[in-house]
Amino acid sequence: MKLEKYGKIALLIGTYREVTENQIKFLQERGFLFRKPSLVGGNVIDMYRFKLDNDRQLIDDKFIDHLSGYDTIILSGGATADYILRKSGFHYIENRESIMPLVSVGIIRRGKFDGMNIILKGGLIGKDSCYIDILKYIGVLND
Repeated sequence: MKLEKYGKIALLIGTYREVTENQIKFLQERGFLFRKPSLVGGNVIDMYRFKLDNDRQLIDDKFIDHLSGYDTIILSGGATADYILRKSGFHYIENRESIMPLVSVGIIRRGKFDGMNIILKGGLIGKDSCYIDILKYIGVLND
């Protein structure tokens, strides 16, 4: 089941592992731009890249409030997802389906992200094009 309303999307990648670097490079080669977490946004797809271990202070309450303005959030990596979701005050994720190995789709329940679409991707998995594949799946990009 594709997400009905993907709307404004935030993609957050909180790791710099080799597989992730290759996935980021794949996106950048196709014109996608990344920034450090900030209150700046406004694109249909805003992409944030950071090292959770070093940049944790950037994921503050103001940034969490900023993220609550999105319709869909894509989180890469278990530690990144756990940290951001806990800061948002969520209670659980209503799971919908798995769209590829270790990539699941759901709806966040309660907290600042209540009702928001979420896509969770395991951090160390996926081919270079996995983010493009995810964006195609939810209908943001065409083949």
